[in-house]
Amino acid sequence: MSAAAAFLYAFQQNLFKYVGPLLIVIGTVSCLLNLLVFTQSTMRKNPCTIYLITVNSVNLIAFYFIPLLTIFSSGYGVDLTGNNPVFCRLQFYVGFLSSSLESSYLILASIDRTLVTSSNALTRKRSTRRLAITSVICVGLFWTIFHVHALIYSQIIQYAPGYSVCYFTPGAYSTFVTYYGLSLNGVIPPLFMLILGCWTVKNIRKVRHITQHSGSTHSVVVVVGRPRILESKDRQLIRMLLVEIVTYILCKTPIISFLIYREVTRIQTQYRVMERSSLISVNVKYDEKELTYFITMEGKLSSALSYFILDLKSILLTSKNPFIVFDELGRCLMEDRLVGELYRSDENTPVQIHIVQCNEQTNFCCQVTFIENTEYSQSECFMPTTLWKQMNLWLKSQNILSENAKESYCFWYIEQQCMIDNNQSLSSVLNQVESITVDVIDDTDFVDVIV
Repeated sequence: MSAAAAFLYAFQQNLFKYVGPLLIVIGTVSCLLNLLVFTQSTMRKNPCTIYLITVNSVNLIAFYFIPLLTIFSSGYGVDLTGNNPVFCRLQFYVGFLSSSLESSYLILASIDRTLVTSSNALTRKRSTRRLAITSVICVGLFWTIFHVHALIYSQIIQYAPGYSVCYFTPGAYSTFVTYYGLSLNGVIPPLFMLILGCWTVKNIRKVRHITQHSGSTHSVVVVVGRPRILESKDRQLIRMLLVEIVTYILCKTPIISFLIYREVTRIQTQYRVMERSSLISVNVKYDEKELTYFITMEGKLSSALSYFILDLKSILLTSKNPFIVFDELGRCLMEDRLVGELYRSDENTPVQIHIVQCNEQTNFCCQVTFIENTEYSQSECFMPTTLWKQMNLWLKSQNILSENAKESYCFWYIEQQCMIDNNQSLSSVLNQVESITVDVIDDTDFVDVIV
């Protein structure tokens, strides 16, 4: 694994581990302070305050579901959602619900401020505490029922023994969630907030213009103390709400941009429909984990390995030692190759790829050099556990002895003057010797002698 990838993974892990809890503490304190201010007797009767109290209550609850579970998973390696179906379903349900409630209540608060700043007296009277409470309850019930689908279609998908992921049910529901998140939880709420915010600012400027015009015509405007206090609170709430809306839009913009970019690139991608028989099955194994991928004959081995790394990044990227890739014959694959060129016993069997983690104190490769008539030579690296019968298959698969092709070959150990058992491994024959010389002989040249 590259040093850059390992560094990025370590940086991400430390970010979630140390910065994540700090952000939750800051968010919790901020929400509690807001609730302390908004629940004062002089503030809580205002309709806009009711919406802001609800928004902060939703955010306070959401902090301890979505961010906290992510911090445990990415920062401390404790994946509660990947092993517990209850946490898996609650994660998506609370995530959808909190996001919808927050944006909806901010939109309702924006509508209330638009009504309050209207120059029409009848319009201003529609901003009431009763309407605010009714709206909060109705919107809350609607989104609570609407998002029940997240409790039904969220599931734990197991990719390999000991490796599972909490995600949506693949297919139509996954597509629905993508477009739902892009529209109702993405583009539409900030757009509504932006329109209502501009409308509110326009109303405020209109009121100021009328006031200035009244003063220029020498008309007398009398404002008694109590209404002036209410106007001051309304202006403060408008400023606070505008700050809340701007912060919401700034935080949502990167996510919305990413979702739009992903969908545009996905739509522009050209897909080919082909028969399953035209694809090659590639089994990638590491330790006790095994994943299967389907790739075309012209596909590269690196494609399967890149997906394998993404699927097991929490395991592979944490290691500082490099990894070596071997094929079914135990041959080390130093360079990227076409999948169709990799060894498999027949066309109906999958390509077997083994990934082994290196150890600084162990030799993981044995170099084998085939020399024919001192004019042609070919070198390959193999695993020490590679059997000599696998070497036999390698010789035949590479057509190295094509001119004198035989069904099978035997290996004669020159120094020991004996034939090597095909079930022996390379390391067992080498033992402590640095190198040995072996003759490749047709097995028909040997005669069994029974003593």
